[in-house]
Amino acid sequence: MSSDCKCIAGRRGLDLFVWYVYDITDTKIRNRIIAIIQKYGFVRVQKSLFAANVSKNTMMMEYIYCPRRIYFSKTLKIPDNDSKNFKMMEGKRLHADKVVNESEYLRKRIKVKSKKVDEYLMSKKLCISGKMDEILFFEDGTASPLDYKYSVYKGWNPDTYRIQLLFYAILIEENYGCTVNDGYIVYMRSKNRLERIRLFDDDYEEFFDVYNEMSRVLKNEVFPHITDNAIKCEDCPYGKICTRI
Repeated sequence: MSSDCKCIAGRRGLDLFVWYVYDITDTKIRNRIIAIIQKYGFVRVQKSLFAANVSKNTMMMEYIYCPRRIYFSKTLKIPDNDSKNFKMMEGKRLHADKVVNESEYLRKRIKVKSKKVDEYLMSKKLCISGKMDEILFFEDGTASPLDYKYSVYKGWNPDTYRIQLLFYAILIEENYGCTVNDGYIVYMRSKNRLERIRLFDDDYEEFFDVYNEMSRVLKNEVFPHITDNAIKCEDCPYGKICTRI
């Protein structure tokens, strides 16, 4: 019995890909490895070759928050000194998982037929991938992404949340062939308030406008416009080198 596995990282255009190649003769071990890497978002490219895009979802969220963040971090390669905040948010998310497991009543309320949890999906058409908290499937054959936010509901849903749901909707439609008409956000610090966000054709057009705009900034190294919300600049790790013009 022989076995050999290699994991290789590289870029294709704007995207960071991880390639997983194996040569395993033991069928049981091979199938087990395939099941594990598919769980983490890898898709089969050839018989013994899998690939995963690990970058676009996070970059799009950063770009929507402020276009200059990815310019400084991805184009100029300036380290993000805000890593402590990201670690803190991850800690909150791990704590929030305990609450998520107790929220089954939310899905019953909207008559969910079945669900998938922590699902990694990839779009071969757009070369994007992402991990969803949940994918909800309904009796009428439609599906919806559901995302948990460790935040307080303030009477409206931020554009970043809507764009993120659109991102997930595209992945669901391509991988499952289901129509996605809406998405759901759970505001965990507002007693697990469930918000339904309708996704219209105009929203998808806006998504692709953002996607193409971000791609242009990264590919052509264009210095982008700054966010319109000056409050976001107060705690930005790039505040000292970013001039508001």
